Amino acid sequence: MEPKKPLPWDLARGLDRGGSVHTFHRMKSVLQPVPPEVLLAGQQRIFGMVARAEPVQQTLSEIAKFAEACFPGVRASILIWSEREEVLRRGGYGQLPESFADAVDGLTPGPAQGSCGTCAFRRKRVITRDVELDPLWADHLGLCAEHGIRAAWSSPLLSPRDQSLLGVFGMYYPFVGEPSQSDIDFVDGFAHLATLALQRHREDENARLQALHDSLTQLGNRRMLESVASEWLGAAAATAGTGCVVFVDLDKFETYNVGFGFPAGDRILREIAGVLGGSLRPGEHAVRVGGDEFVLLLNSDLAEACARVDALRQQLRRGVELDRSLLTVRFSAGLADARLDPRMDRLLYLGNEANRRAKALGGDQTFVIQDRIVAELRRRGDVVRFLGEAVATDRITPALQPIVNLATGEVAAFELLFRVGDERLADVPVYECIQIAEEHGEIHGIGMSMFRAAGHLQSRWGDVLAGRKLNINVSVRQLDRPDFLDLVAELVAEGGLDPSRTCLELTESTMLELGSHQGEALASLKALGFAMSLDDFGTGYASLTSLRSEIFDVVKVDRSFVRDVATSSVDRTLCEVMHSMCRARGIQILAEGVETEEQAAALRALGYDFAQGYHFARPMPAEQALSWLEEYSVVH
Repeated sequence: MEPKKPLPWDLARGLDRGGSVHTFHRMKSVLQPVPPEVLLAGQQRIFGMVARAEPVQQTLSEIAKFAEACFPGVRASILIWSEREEVLRRGGYGQLPESFADAVDGLTPGPAQGSCGTCAFRRKRVITRDVELDPLWADHLGLCAEHGIRAAWSSPLLSPRDQSLLGVFGMYYPFVGEPSQSDIDFVDGFAHLATLALQRHREDENARLQALHDSLTQLGNRRMLESVASEWLGAAAATAGTGCVVFVDLDKFETYNVGFGFPAGDRILREIAGVLGGSLRPGEHAVRVGGDEFVLLLNSDLAEACARVDALRQQLRRGVELDRSLLTVRFSAGLADARLDPRMDRLLYLGNEANRRAKALGGDQTFVIQDRIVAELRRRGDVVRFLGEAVATDRITPALQPIVNLATGEVAAFELLFRVGDERLADVPVYECIQIAEEHGEIHGIGMSMFRAAGHLQSRWGDVLAGRKLNINVSVRQLDRPDFLDLVAELVAEGGLDPSRTCLELTESTMLELGSHQGEALASLKALGFAMSLDDFGTGYASLTSLRSEIFDVVKVDRSFVRDVATSSVDRTLCEVMHSMCRARGIQILAEGVETEEQAAALRALGYDFAQGYHFARPMPAEQALSWLEEYSVVH
């Protein structure tokens, strides 16, 4: 076998060709003279990296390499102290290989954890003259043998602000000995550079953590949710179905704020956040997304996630202590399996929708989104998108249905009914389109399209429509918009719509509070000259108190009462009572959904003013309605 060649440091460091070790009391300095201009250039380069906030591992590696260049044969490492984990983490290295970095990453400080781990434990410099004889290294001799380490020393890197630990600077020798004082003094200069880099890193990290955490609960915030979404989704996909998004919303939390005050409410939120955060496993996240709304990203399949949520519910039911009172906290939870959609924003939407359904069922329970619900929601999303496109491209076109004077048989008005010229919506019922438009904010654009269409018809059909009104449906959600009145008034002022020939029908199936902003809006429209009609009367949505106001000119009785008016004494009596109430207030009454002559005759006998329905005509496109009116007028 070829004789082993001496290492570069053999002769200078007291190693003979056979590799045996001579004993040193104090080793001579191994520091090589460094020209001042080289030292200054190196320092400036590192200062620049710190100032530019380059990745801290890169900066620390540059410092380690700089130190090694000044101490030939010596290897350096700089480990980062993780306050949150209370371990030393991978930092910067020069010649030390990845296997060394991997081995010491996550090192827990202790009284016998080599030079670096012990240095971090003591917060003082630790010097090991011979690792084979020092008990500090008893558990790490295999690492030393693998990387040729015979002596080592480490210096703590302490924050200049509060002397807290930032990291550890380590030097490793392939021979037995101790550093000279000049070596220590020189390396302290490198340690100062590393301290500056780590201080900047900690400040940046703290700022990042503050930006990613909720200040009240210390849980993550929406920005953190965005930052961890990709990694969490990737892990969930890799484990085939072990990921669930849980949307948690406290039930009736406002009662705590009202009953105990906002500071007490904040304390409750902190307690709850502690429970949620304490339930997490590695790789999971808890985020506060709103006032009393939280999102959990769990690494569990659906069944286990439900069980964990139930365990949280039982834990909170035991109560949260507040001012010597034990308050029971209940919440609604919505679960969405990560396999339902690869995008976090959609999963959050699904979780929120599941939570909304849990609350609609009474709260204090968990609702799991199923595939059929996802399909339904996607379909509704498509409808919203198609409606928005139709409004933007002016494809909202009304159909007209006549309203007939029962006494004379003449056409008194036409109701403009929403239709959209989009084949993608051909199979979606009109009532569903309207409902979805109201829920998702598209009803205003549709409504204004109908206003403009009415004005256009009034302009084109001036003579034909003489004495006849056009009825336009108005949603309560339109009345809530601050710009609605201005837009209508502007349309009237420009001559685009004649209020005296227009009746507005309130179609929203909710209670109308006439003393509210909605009532004020109606009064303003009335002042502009519009007639008013109250739709769906008798269904329980319209308030009887509405009849006491001076707002409504016409009341439309719902078709459910009209269907059996000719055959049912009960329905006939109900229709008669509604007629009497309207007559007492001087309000005209209209029956909708009239499909037979028998129904029309019964209503005529009761004294109803108007009727509308298939018995007279179905909704028609504008041009067809004009032709129909000409033919109808000849007969009647």
